[in-house]
Amino acid sequence: MDRWSLKLTPECRAELLNIFPPKYPLVAADHITMGTGSSREIPGEMLVIGVADDGKGIQALVLEVNGHRYRPDQNPYHITWSYDPDKIAPAWMDLKLPPKQKAMGYRPMHSNKLIAGDHFVSSWLLTPIKIEVMSIMGKKWVEESPGWYTLKRGIVPS
Repeated sequence: MDRWSLKLTPECRAELLNIFPPKYPLVAADHITMGTGSSREIPGEMLVIGVADDGKGIQALVLEVNGHRYRPDQNPYHITWSYDPDKIAPAWMDLKLPPKQKAMGYRPMHSNKLIAGDHFVSSWLLTPIKIEVMSIMGKKWVEESPGWYTLKRGIVPS
């Protein structure tokens, strides 16, 4: 399964970090996951339109990309902003099926469920903020040996 992302420019990241101070100890704030598939075109317009925070361990920026809030895979466009891996994420935020069998600390993947349905969007921006990106990042699960997969990341040539 291939997933691809857009990396924020250092200037854009610094500006957004100044506007939206991270609330939790680990700061991600570096990319927008665009989804899966082979179409890797940089969108014309990407905007921060809100902030989501469950108040317990994860914070994300809510995005609109070319007028859409949801990717083709039905997950919301977002930037995982900050999270606390030492706090246990609620089971309903887990993306794996069947529901997880053991407790798990917050991870960036929990941003999808945080934003879906607008339950934890703590504020909507009156004036959206334009996002600037510098490159496309690829992520691919590669089978290292039968049944063992490793997530490989890298810059994808444009």
